Amino acid sequence: MHDSFGAKWVLLLCCAALGTSCSLLIGTGDKQCKSDADCVSANLGSLCVDQICVEQNECGDGGACTSVGAVTVGKCSSDRQCASPAPRCLNGNCVSNAVAEQWLCVADEGTIRTNTVRYGFHIVDFLSRKPPKNIVVNACRSNDVACVEPVAVFTDQEGTGHAQFELPSGFFGFFELKSASLTTLLYVTKPIIKNTLNRDLPVLTAETIQLTAGILGYEFDMAKGLALLEALDCTDTPQGGIQFTLSGATGDQFYLVDQVPSRDATLTEYDAINNTANGGFVNVPPGFVTFTARLGVDGLELGSFNAQIRPNTITFIDMHF
Repeated sequence: MHDSFGAKWVLLLCCAALGTSCSLLIGTGDKQCKSDADCVSANLGSLCVDQICVEQNECGDGGACTSVGAVTVGKCSSDRQCASPAPRCLNGNCVSNAVAEQWLCVADEGTIRTNTVRYGFHIVDFLSRKPPKNIVVNACRSNDVACVEPVAVFTDQEGTGHAQFELPSGFFGFFELKSASLTTLLYVTKPIIKNTLNRDLPVLTAETIQLTAGILGYEFDMAKGLALLEALDCTDTPQGGIQFTLSGATGDQFYLVDQVPSRDATLTEYDAINNTANGGFVNVPPGFVTFTARLGVDGLELGSFNAQIRPNTITFIDMHF
């Protein structure tokens, strides 16, 4: 991509995010500004964001914003466009410091980068909490949808369910798990940059899904899939009070309350014993589906993730933001 075209594209994205009309300064190459003053003097906006001039929105410094709980009405693309009592920008919204510290997770700058990282998780049956038989897990890059060229493969020869991988640092993709239970896809929603031992990964049999659907009053269509989701904060703890939605597909929604599926619940509920807070959808048609997490019913959007749904398969998504 030509550099000057890239600069224009960045500007258009900034304008779209802020809901403003912007002008592009012709003939300056990739850099429009070094400071806010450059933008003001050129009449191109009031803020210099990533060397591109943009207009300041209604939540800018000294601006008047309406507070709704922890969220301030108004959009943003950086903290500079937010002000007290909501001085931080999270997914395009001005929020309080407390909300940002819990959900606005950044890479640990103190992490020593290595060429490879170790990553592991424990595979257990959802009901018995014991590992299923014949476990084989492929680590797949995000662009290898069918996982025809796995980065690494784990075979559970000892029958412990403890999957262990040596992965290239920054690995981003999913794990394809096959066993005596249904095929399961575990999505990684942030690059793996340090050695990590994840939590238990529950897998289900076809009988368990049929039982779950029956409790909910649904009939599971084996030509469709099941999605299980959790929203993890910056301490990697799954959180209650989260609403999940999906777009680009349909599905029958539920949340787990005391490990029992409920179609009446509207938010996740944290289970301290199992360290889980699950929600999900049954009967999701195959294909790529966008899942969104919100803080409360129709509340602040924390973020979205696009994941693959396969027939008669579980897609498990640990959502980080």
